[in-house]
Amino acid sequence: MFEIIKNDRVYMDRNLQDVTNKVYAIGDNIKNEVYKIAWLIAMVDARGMYANDGFETVHEWTAQAFGFKKTLSYNLLKIGNEYT
Repeated sequence: MFEIIKNDRVYMDRNLQDVTNKVYAIGDNIKNEVYKIAWLIAMVDARGMYANDGFETVHEWTAQAFGFKKTLSYNLLKIGNEYT
């Protein structure tokens, strides 16, 4: 999905180090938020919430609502079902 590779380098410029640390923290938050999205998609799929609006699959809904390609939608659903 989304992962920022962290390294152990310490930058001489204090401001650059601060920005680097902020990006690392944001990356961790993004990863956590992706798991939340995956859980929500799995819930929509399990409950068939998409059907009343004319979608045949949860993937049709994620494509229309968020512009997700099928591969991303399938991956998020798998993560939501297996890891959340």
